[in-house]
Amino acid sequence: ASTMTYRRSLRLGDEIEITTRVLGWDPRVVYLEQVFRSRDRLSARGVVAGRFLARAGHRVPATDVAALLGAGTTSPELPDDVAAWAAALDVA
Repeated sequence: ASTMTYRRSLRLGDEIEITTRVLGWDPRVVYLEQVFRSRDRLSARGVVAGRFLARAGHRVPATDVAALLGAGTTSPELPDDVAAWAAALDVA
């Protein structure tokens, strides 16, 4: 599942900086945030609830994915807006 909030329009040819960070995880889902900036201003923010599969097709535990991404072993508390979004969609 994903959601995107747009703040400002992007124009063709604009230089865009995209940053991605791990917001947190539970046993099944890793929550990622992507922030899009142009001209030093926020253009958009996306949140992704991701489940990952191994090449063999089995689900990789979110704790393993978080560890591979260098996010640590204990999930930080999700921001309130992300926790409410995840609960509303029942992605956890």
